[in-house]
Formats: sequence, structure tokens, C-alpha cells
Amino acid sequence: MAVHILQQSWRANSGDKSTADSSQPPLTPTSNAPPSTRDTNSSTNSANVSQSGTSMFHVVFALRAEDITAFIVESYHRLSLKLALAVSHEEERCQYLAVNVKSLNGSAEFAENISANALVKTSPYSMALEKNPLAILLQRVYDDLVRDGTTSVRVNDWVQVNFCLLPRIHRNLDLSEAALTEHVMKMRPYHGLLLLDEQDVTNDLPIDSSSTLVRFIRIVSPLSNFQQLAMEAGVTLKQIFSMAGHLIYWAKARLIFPVCETNVYALSSDASTKVLSDTVDEFARRFSDLSLLEILSDFSMPQPMRDMISPFSENIDTGKLTQIVIWCLRKELLMQLHTFVYLVPQDVQDLHYLQNESLNWLSLPYAIRDTINAIPAAAAITEDGQPSELVFFMKIIPYLRGRTHLEEMMFNLNVKRSQLTTVLDKFREVLVTTVYEDPNIQNFHKTL
Repeated sequence: MAVHILQQSWRANSGDKSTADSSQPPLTPTSNAPPSTRDTNSSTNSANVSQSGTSMFHVVFALRAEDITAFIVESYHRLSLKLALAVSHEEERCQYLAVNVKSLNGSAEFAENISANALVKTSPYSMALEKNPLAILLQRVYDDLVRDGTTSVRVNDWVQVNFCLLPRIHRNLDLSEAALTEHVMKMRPYHGLLLLDEQDVTNDLPIDSSSTLVRFIRIVSPLSNFQQLAMEAGVTLKQIFSMAGHLIYWAKARLIFPVCETNVYALSSDASTKVLSDTVDEFARRFSDLSLLEILSDFSMPQPMRDMISPFSENIDTGKLTQIVIWCLRKELLMQLHTFVYLVPQDVQDLHYLQNESLNWLSLPYAIRDTINAIPAAAAITEDGQPSELVFFMKIIPYLRGRTHLEEMMFNLNVKRSQLTTVLDKFREVLVTTVYEDPNIQNFHKTL
């Protein structure tokens, strides 16, 4: 990173960085920076200053060309723009830049004089980092990005600058702003939110944080869905989605389905099963009477959480198992599986109808409709002579293409799980069910 003042330059650190993203909200990404390419090996923004002798300055990030994508370069442009605007504002207000440039030049001259009269050269960088606020600020930004992938600083203790390296903090170098936006836009009222570290989220909140956000973080529970949280917080679902999207963007939370005993969990394909690991030790400290590897072995085959509890078990009950599952979800040791249903009667060879985005009863081939009508449940009628089961099944048909899980069907049809599963069971002769992870959550949380 470097700040250039006219023909002079001051480098706070020359380290390289490989991933980046801006701290703009995921639904409203903005960038006023010019586009860059890998050939520049840098990301830079400048600002004009009027009240001092300095007419222009630049904030520059030096990056390795082989590790850079256009998205990463654009992200660094956004950060450099943020810093440039903050420094420019403070220069206009109290000549912050002019004072620091004078100090930096003095440190460079002093170091040069000492080195000329001594056997060991004195570094102007180390001298500046001892007392120059601008140098200390730039060093902190660099250290924060290398260590955590995020930074939150106040320029001159006045202007707040927040930034996160999106692919870095989400551990997915292929993650883009568009992918994040798509993930957030697919949130539904039946979804929930899992805070990855409740204490960390609370500690990282700025002093002037919205009281609504603070209250939301306090009431968030992996056992509650967004609809319930909106009612408890006394806000609209739109506000809940906005706050949840903010926490997801900053990798402070993860989108989940609320934990309940009917959820089906299985061992994650990326889960570490090493006998000796920090994760095993951490689990032992948290649940001293249980073994993590034994718990994971129980989930080696998909099964509902309620089937995990033995009536003769003395070490584990529903409450404790729930806490274990939540802990494992935070560590990405478990994944939740969902039921997807296909309308595929026996002896049907041509399945092109499943590719129809507008699949419904009338668009089905005649042979399939005849097969469905032959099922005993299709002949059941209500007291007023209406075929109740068949009518309900017709409403479900658009979702029987293997792309919609039961939770989404329940939400779209506004029915209870018991009602939906009862009808599906009655027409099971023409259905094929599969179980796998929700593609939206699976694709977003795919790690390298």
C-alpha cells in the first residue's frame, strides 16, 4: 500500500494481497472508481485538496498480477476511494494530510541523516510508524486485511472507513458480488439465521449502530425463522431480510433452516474426521461427556435429528443434541438435507415434461394423467362431491420437477407439513423422492 503526494511518495507497507471486496451492502453495490486490469498491478484512487500546498494525492494498492481478477481489482479501487475521500475530508477540515506529509518528510530526512553518520541504516518506515498517525493508519489497514480480511478504522479519529475482503472472509475465491446478491435475494420467511460467533458480532458493532440491528442480534436464534423474529422484534420482514443480509455479507452469520427435530442432517463432505484436531479438543471442552467423532459417526447416514436420541441414553437429551447440532453447523461439520420430489410414474420413458417451467395438470401427457386418475386417492371426494385429494395434488404438480424442496412447497402453498406429506404419500405410486442439500445454501457455502 502506498500514498503518493505529488512527486513524493510514502509507502506504509509493500505487502501483497490476493482477495478483496468492498463493504457496500450486498443489494446495492456501488463503485465510483475507474476500471482496472491486471496489467496495472495496482488499484488507485486520488482526491483533490484545496487548502494546502498539496494539489493531489493517491492511495495505491500494489497487487500480484497473477493472483488478480477484475473483480478483485475493482474491490481495491473501492477501498482506495473510501480512504482517499476520508483523507480528503480531513484535509479540508483540519489539514490532516498536510500535517502528516510534513511529519513523514521529516522522518525520512532524519533517518537519512542518522544513516549517513552510523554504520547501521535507520529505516524511515519504522520511525514513521512510531508517531505518524497516517502511517499508523495505513499499517493497521494492511495488517487487518492480511490477518482477518476486514478492517474498520477512523481516519483522524473522525471519519469511519469499513471494508471487507469478500472472497477471503467467506473462504471462497470464486465468490462474487452477484453470487452474494443472488444468495441473499433467495431468503424466505421460513429461513433462519445462525450467528457464527455471538460475542464477536456484538463486539464488532460500532458505537453508533442502529438500535434495531442491536436488538435483532440479541434475539436471533437458530431455532426461530425470520417470520417469528420479525414478530418478536416488531419490525417488517423487509427490515429483517436487510439486517440478515448485512450480517451474511460480513460473514458474521449463515443462512439456515431453523433447527428442529424433524430436520435431516448428514456429515458434511468437507468435515474433518481426524482423531487429533483443534475441533475435537474444542468439542471436548464444550461437551465433556461426549465424543465428537461418535456424534459425527451417527450422522454418517442421513437421519432426522429426533432419531438420534435413544430413550435409554443418559448423556444426551433433545436440548443437548440441539446445542450439539448448532455447534456442528457453525463448524460446517454437518449439512442439512431436504426432500425433493419428481413426478415420474412407472414405465414412463419420456421425461421431457419435467423440463417444462410451467408444468401443470393440463401440460402433462395424457398417459400420465390417466395413471394419476387410476390411483385410489384420486377418486376420493368431499361431502359436496369434489375430488379433494386430486385437486390438492394438482396444485402441487408445478413443484414436482425435483427443484423445489418441501419447505418451499409449504411456503408457496400455505399448508402445513403434515397436509403436504399426507397427500404426497397417497400419490406415492407416481412419485420419486430424493434427498440432498438446498442448492442455494450448498453453492454459496462451497469452500476451497
